[in-house]
Amino acid sequence: MKKYIELKNQLKDWAKEIRFYKDHRKLDKREQYTLSFLEYEILKLKWEFRHHHIAYCELRGREYNEIEQPSEGNAPDRKFIDKTKQYWKERYENVCPSSERSIEHPTSSSSGSCSSGVSS
Repeated sequence: MKKYIELKNQLKDWAKEIRFYKDHRKLDKREQYTLSFLEYEILKLKWEFRHHHIAYCELRGREYNEIEQPSEGNAPDRKFIDKTKQYWKERYENVCPSSERSIEHPTSSSSGSCSSGVSS
């Protein structure tokens, strides 16, 4: 099983959305969208994509300086990146051997258990 495949797929979806909105900025392709709406969506998605991409790369073992070299005053939000990494680490630590997502079990031990009854 590839680790963090859901995160990778989310990054791909955001990239498609960014491309869609960028392609629709020209007046003849704008349809019902206003330019301010398109610009806002692009900025929002680019921010999400950047921070999740950094988290994804760091989760896979890359160092930050290998991912990007931001210009002065354009540092990423480390707190958000760390929260994102923690979320995905916890999510994948709780994956059962059968690649079944575990459901929170309030009475389960720290070793984890699967709803399929398979013990590790």
